[in-house]
Amino acid sequence: MPEDYETDLPKFLEHVEEDALSFKPYGEKIYEYTKRASGEANGEAQQYEVWHAKFDTPGFTEYHRKMQIFILLYIEGGSYVDEDPAWEFVCLYEKRKRASDASSSSDPQYTYHFMGYSSLYPFYCFPERVRLRLSQFVVLPPFQHAGHGAALYKAIYGHVLARPEIAELTVEDPAEAFEDLRDRCDLRMLIAHARFAAEAFGEGGLGGGGAGAGPVRHVRHGAKGKGKGKGREGMLGPPVDKPWAERWRTELKIAGRQFSRLTEMLQLLHVDEADPRPWRAYRLQVKERLYRFNFEVLMQLDKAERQQKLEETFQSVCDDYRRILAMAKI
Repeated sequence: MPEDYETDLPKFLEHVEEDALSFKPYGEKIYEYTKRASGEANGEAQQYEVWHAKFDTPGFTEYHRKMQIFILLYIEGGSYVDEDPAWEFVCLYEKRKRASDASSSSDPQYTYHFMGYSSLYPFYCFPERVRLRLSQFVVLPPFQHAGHGAALYKAIYGHVLARPEIAELTVEDPAEAFEDLRDRCDLRMLIAHARFAAEAFGEGGLGGGGAGAGPVRHVRHGAKGKGKGKGREGMLGPPVDKPWAERWRTELKIAGRQFSRLTEMLQLLHVDEADPRPWRAYRLQVKERLYRFNFEVLMQLDKAERQQKLEETFQSVCDDYRRILAMAKI
């Protein structure tokens, strides 16, 4: 306890009130959204804001020393980060109108309530850009399971897209819950991207223009030869057109393994498993990626064991993809 701590309760409450009214988030606001409380169809929507700051942002270093305790409390194996000036932070706040001012529309007072944050670190990416790695991501328990984690991730991703010096967004050792959140957000983003969807699924692939416009038709099934990917044929395959996929991966700044998983999920969503030709093309494409990713381990097995292990892993991956697609409600 500091030696000058307040011992008078009324004065302490007065200081708390003053701090609440005077506090403003540090850094630059990069995103905002509104949301009604769960189960409340009527009433005023609550406001939320996302702010970006660094250690060289005035006042933020001391603020970070206070908020980082939540990493130890809510991330298993979490630890404090050093105060390297390269670290970046994205903080989520609830912007709440004061109850005493609820009926006043002329000049209402607002207070900011900390909800969670994410820490990110830039690494060099050849030749002259950086790869931004998401290191920590926490939303406080009172605000969980209400869509705020997805909103925070969306804000981070949008911030990455807006910065030309960033080549891609990666994630450091993600927990299963965060990986699911990331998959859902990325899948919805791809489906909602009209130009990507049109190229991936072909003309009319999304009911003639954009997500939600209608059911998605089956994509091309291993089309070969002249005219590939033109007309009504989609580039998603299976098999996926690799140069096309790499072009989109680079434009959307998604890490390689993550983008491969996303395209495989979208393929699984639309491929006809009863049709042997496209299903075989899909199976071989996924197994090729799994083989490359687990090459050193698989090479220690004989051919029969290797084939069996690949098949087991493929089936497990497909089951997990179906689970994620069901959660994403695409």
